[in-house]
Amino acid sequence: MTASRTAAALALVALSALVAGCGSDDDEKAAPAATTTLIQTVTNQQPRTAAAKRETAVRQIKTVTGFSSPSKNIGCFIDSGNVRCDIRKRSWKPPRKPRTCELDYGQGINLSAGMKPAFVCAGDTALGPPTKLAYGKAIAAGSLRCDSKRSGMTCRDSKTTHGFSISRERVRRF
Repeated sequence: MTASRTAAALALVALSALVAGCGSDDDEKAAPAATTTLIQTVTNQQPRTAAAKRETAVRQIKTVTGFSSPSKNIGCFIDSGNVRCDIRKRSWKPPRKPRTCELDYGQGINLSAGMKPAFVCAGDTALGPPTKLAYGKAIAAGSLRCDSKRSGMTCRDSKTTHGFSISRERVRRF
């Protein structure tokens, strides 16, 4: 509860007590119920909707930022034009390596803004950033956003709705 709501609730309690003390015996018996109702009305008001609470959990960034899942099995880098997530341990296999890829293939997924996601062909890794993105939290840059869940990492482009989910058990591109 915010400080202003707490002050309002206390003011209502004080006002109710004052009014209760200024009446007949019948008024005094009714006052506690009225006081309780007023307190419940003030304290039960929620300052934000569930959607607003989810929105505040999103960390907006302006520069390239690396982060890991709490388990450290997934590591990612994100900026306003690209997000890449690599995975350390997995039970799934990537598609067949294309002939055009002369480096490591399939260790992660890459999503560029405005494009469909693709498996990574790279000689480096996104694993290892020390900053953890806690389960239930999100990070965003431009139209790209990643949500960390116990079930894995999901990243998407809000403009195209393309994205991917990656976890130890499976990978999905959409």
